[in-house]
Amino acid sequence: KTAIATIGNLTPKSVNVGADGYFTLPITIAEANPALIAGDDYEITWQSDDDDVLTVDDTGAYLAGDNAGSVTVTVAVTALDGYTYEDVSKQFTVTVVDPNAPGTENNPYTVAQAREAIDAGTGTQGVYAKGIVSKIVTDYDSTYGNISYNISEDGTTTADQLQAYRGKSYNGDNFTSADDIQVGDEVVIHGDLQ
Repeated sequence: KTAIATIGNLTPKSVNVGADGYFTLPITIAEANPALIAGDDYEITWQSDDDDVLTVDDTGAYLAGDNAGSVTVTVAVTALDGYTYEDVSKQFTVTVVDPNAPGTENNPYTVAQAREAIDAGTGTQGVYAKGIVSKIVTDYDSTYGNISYNISEDGTTTADQLQAYRGKSYNGDNFTSADDIQVGDEVVIHGDLQ
């Protein structure tokens, strides 16, 4: 009377504050003796380690709370009806983000905020920043379709600068000519700050 329940393919996930959804969970039951365990049930339980960030109900539905942060979600499979299963549990990380926090697409950093994040060493991965092109640093490269340029808040070279190193065009597409970006253009850039 033994079977093994297996949980597969749990990967880290990111959701927005206040978002709700449903975690899908692949379950495989490897039956050691199908005649003995036919008709058996098993239950799946879900648990978040911080309900202020993310709550998960017994169906795998989730609701992000009012707080951003990372939580560990634990999923367990347990046998019912007295049969013996090898109880299985797995954990995965869910990062809850505020879609309107500074540095997001909805609220890009200013150049000053980006420089503060660099100095603090936090909030530097995969962020958005906005400014006005103040200088073309490296001309258009037709081989790679990129251009390096500086931005500042007022478009001058005397204000704080942020460089888009080997920058690409909209949605990461290649630039197609040197005319695609010029000094004075307002831009929103996306990437890691260094």
